[in-house]
Amino acid sequence: ASDVYKRQSRPWVRVAACVSILAVPVVRRIPHRARAVLRGVINVAGEILLCVALDRILGGGDAPGAVGARARAIVIHHREDRWAFVADEVLGLERIPLAALTAAPITISRGLEPFIEAVVDLEGHHVGVLGTDRLFDGLRRRVG
Repeated sequence: ASDVYKRQSRPWVRVAACVSILAVPVVRRIPHRARAVLRGVINVAGEILLCVALDRILGGGDAPGAVGARARAIVIHHREDRWAFVADEVLGLERIPLAALTAAPITISRGLEPFIEAVVDLEGHHVGVLGTDRLFDGLRRRVG
């Protein structure tokens, strides 16, 4: 898995469990599943994946309904779990050496604090590094 740097109506974050980045497919709502975090399901190369509103898990408000030209669907994988989400924009894919990571500041955005493990500067952006275990635990808790 590669690291992906994405933005979704909030500061840039790094997701280390990225499997693929693709054009945004149609998100099909699941009847009788009114959880705000679960957007629906998407078809990725014949595999049906749950698609979540990552901003809501990270403490943000409603994700915008319109998908912009820079939006991408991102598939993430950790242990047995595979999830998808839509990001407003993807900065790129690359590995960052551990030496480049710095401690997350106390002033980190309120909803991000349980998920951010460190911060890295990348192409002039301060990028919050999401803890993979923390993120996937949050996904499982919020979606059920």
